[in-house]
Amino acid sequence: MNTIKSLDFERITALSYIVTEKFGYVRDLIVKVRQSIIDEFVSMGFVIMGYTSEDKTWRVSDFAVDFYNIIK
Repeated sequence: MNTIKSLDFERITALSYIVTEKFGYVRDLIVKVRQSIIDEFVSMGFVIMGYTSEDKTWRVSDFAVDFYNIIK
């Protein structure tokens, strides 16, 4: 059970981070958020991936912001 609570806390912390930061490079996001959580957020529609001429980018979705505002 503690493992589940720990993972939930990690997800909520990651969600808070993406809502606060709003956008950035994926390489920087991976430093702050575990890759498996990033993959979950992408599949759920919380994070939208893109590209610039420099590197792969991400941005938070409105859905993620709305969800975070409900659970905080």
